[in-house]
Amino acid sequence: MPKRGAEQDEGIELPRYPLRTGFLQFIKANRDAVQAANPGLPNSELAKLLGRRYSELGAEEQREYTRRASRDTARFKKEIHALKEMDVRAIKEHRWESPLERLKRREGAPRWLRGVSNSSFRIDRVTGELIPAPRDIKDPDTPKPPKPAYAFFSGTAWAKIRAENPGPSGLTKL
Repeated sequence: MPKRGAEQDEGIELPRYPLRTGFLQFIKANRDAVQAANPGLPNSELAKLLGRRYSELGAEEQREYTRRASRDTARFKKEIHALKEMDVRAIKEHRWESPLERLKRREGAPRWLRGVSNSSFRIDRVTGELIPAPRDIKDPDTPKPPKPAYAFFSGTAWAKIRAENPGPSGLTKL
């Protein structure tokens, strides 16, 4: 049950992030069987065992898992594109908050969702189609640039000036 005053999400579901490599697809397909055959095995040993089994597979079997991974990635991109189109419709209808923004605000939203934004596409004014915009999404966790040398100089210079001239400055006497 949603909290009091919380808005409904209009039935919008967040797409499941893809398993992008063949190895991850192999783990998804075989983990339960290996775990059932080796009960009580720690996760680290289970991962080593799955890694060995994957490396023992033939090239064709590994390619099949890689194909699954590429299909999963394509599915994810298609679902994200549909979510963006829903977002464009909300913008065209002049709603205050788009469904994409509401999903970002949802508690427990994954971190990768921050990179999906309205700025990643634009609407062609003539045809009304979505056109991909250049990627200029900045990571919010990037470190700040270093202070310039002038900031350090002015800090020490002001300290000397204040030490030489205690009390109010000439401007405040007016």
